[in-house]
Amino acid sequence: SQKPMPFMIPHHIRLICVCPPQFMPELGTRVPPREPCGSLQVSGVVFFSVETAEHLLATHVSPPLDACTYMGLDSGAQPVQLSLFFDILLCMARNMSRENFLAGRPPELGQGDMDVASYLKGARAQLWRELRDQPLTMVYVPDGGYSYMTTDATEFLHRLTMPGVAVAQIVHSQVEEPQLLEATCSVVSCLLEGPVHLGPRSVLQHCHLRGPIRIGAGCFVSRDWDLWDPDTPPSDRCLLTARLFPVLHPTRALGPQDVLWMLHPRKHRGEALRAWRASWRLSWEQLQPCVDRAATLDFRRDLFFCQALQKARHVLEARQDLCLRPLIRAAVGEGCSGPLLATLDKQPVELPAPGQWVVTECPARVDFSGGWSDTPPIAYELGGAVLGLAVRVDGRRPIGAKARRIPEPELWLAVGPRQDEMTMRIVCRSLDDLRDYCQPHAPGALLKAAFICAGIVHLHSELPLLEQLLHSFNGGFELHTWSELPHGSGLGTSSILAGAALAALQRAAGRAVGTEALIHAVLHLEQVLTTGGGWQDQVSGLMPGIKVGRSRAQLPLKVEVEEITVPEGFVQKINDHLLLVYTGKTRLARNLLQDVLRNWYARLPVVVQNARRLVRQTEKCAEAFRQGN
Repeated sequence: SQKPMPFMIPHHIRLICVCPPQFMPELGTRVPPREPCGSLQVSGVVFFSVETAEHLLATHVSPPLDACTYMGLDSGAQPVQLSLFFDILLCMARNMSRENFLAGRPPELGQGDMDVASYLKGARAQLWRELRDQPLTMVYVPDGGYSYMTTDATEFLHRLTMPGVAVAQIVHSQVEEPQLLEATCSVVSCLLEGPVHLGPRSVLQHCHLRGPIRIGAGCFVSRDWDLWDPDTPPSDRCLLTARLFPVLHPTRALGPQDVLWMLHPRKHRGEALRAWRASWRLSWEQLQPCVDRAATLDFRRDLFFCQALQKARHVLEARQDLCLRPLIRAAVGEGCSGPLLATLDKQPVELPAPGQWVVTECPARVDFSGGWSDTPPIAYELGGAVLGLAVRVDGRRPIGAKARRIPEPELWLAVGPRQDEMTMRIVCRSLDDLRDYCQPHAPGALLKAAFICAGIVHLHSELPLLEQLLHSFNGGFELHTWSELPHGSGLGTSSILAGAALAALQRAAGRAVGTEALIHAVLHLEQVLTTGGGWQDQVSGLMPGIKVGRSRAQLPLKVEVEEITVPEGFVQKINDHLLLVYTGKTRLARNLLQDVLRNWYARLPVVVQNARRLVRQTEKCAEAFRQGN
């Protein structure tokens, strides 16, 4: 609902200074963003990159900076307070020298605090060593202002309904009919279902309302009320001190009939209104000490996720291009992943029509450097880097798969040439027909593993295969894979074929899977298939062009791909110098992998040293490609 921010370029910070008191703004006023001297007002919004945060966190166990934490205090260290701007950030400013930084004193430090000053000097020296090399930049926000938040309720309400805002402010809320919200109103953490009309300068927070409801402008339940004692000065008459909450029953809570009369206060000759005015009424300020804060937070949390689930359903049904990742993270962190998954499961996707083929075709791959460094457990311990190239054979993509839905609750598997009647065909009518998925030489083992890894079939479910397919897809699937390359040719056929099969199956099942997820899914499939293997084949075959795949020495394994830009004409030069020759010798990658891993686990020096050189050599090879060498 906000206007898009203009493109903002970060600028390096040269120095951080204290603003003289005579130039300090009054509270609540707009600050000119740029001073005549060229300096800028800064806010407290500071972003630390991962690398900078790691450097900063590394200091909390080192004296004297440990005195800023409970760890140092528990050890008897003298407490030290550091300033975010004038200690931590200042050492990264370009024009700050080490001598001036160590000799500097924070503005609040008195002249007599010599012990603290010497202690602080040591802390600054440690900060200089850790953070000096980190870049410090700022972003200038055009037409921005600096506003101080105060505890004044009237000012807070004014900021929520700030004049000049052309649209309603909707935050963490799901509103079915947002066109009924007038300008300058505010809706925070609410679920509004049906026609809910909200007038200007009105605020809704933590409410679940079902229309039709009309709330007027700047008032409580659409009407003016006798809310303050006559002796209350006008300056103190605000929502916080308004006597809104009646005590009508000494022993039980209010019921719906005690509140709904406010929509029609003159009904029944105004008896309910007179009873309300005659009752003992309390303000929110008076009620706050008696509120069950835990129950309040639980209610707000439940309401937040209630509107969030409605929003997720609306995004899926309307096919909006909105990111749900923050919602998913919040749901997992708050233990509400179950309701979210249930909501997602209730939103059916549009499946391809039965009989409609989904076809995927992939190139083969050639690796120039780094092979075997991508293979677990070598990649887990040392990291991996492989330079690969996607290639066509005789001008065609030689590897492919196609899948379609069929009315029969069965799995039809076909392995062999694309248009050959001699293709091997397998029909799976029960879960027992799939249990040899982990035997690579079994007929259709790769295809069976693809159905399991794609989540179409759950092998350990209590439901038989027929019921699983009918319940989720109202029928079965047919999957056909082919390769025009010789078996065991060493061009990454099996891994690329697994990626093609997974992509076709997921699309036929109504799901969209990105290439990055597909690369990791093939890794999983090969472990399920028990062939093992790394990630280089699917990276080179599923991603176009020349690229470097990398993975760090960590768990879980994450593969990152960088496309290599080469000089003009270099690709043709490579094509002119590449020749594919079939030797007639075949081998199963699983057997080669076992030999290599045996030597790795034995820690043979030549194998370990070679594995370390592979990653370094790949980076040199990538640079040679960039230069067209």
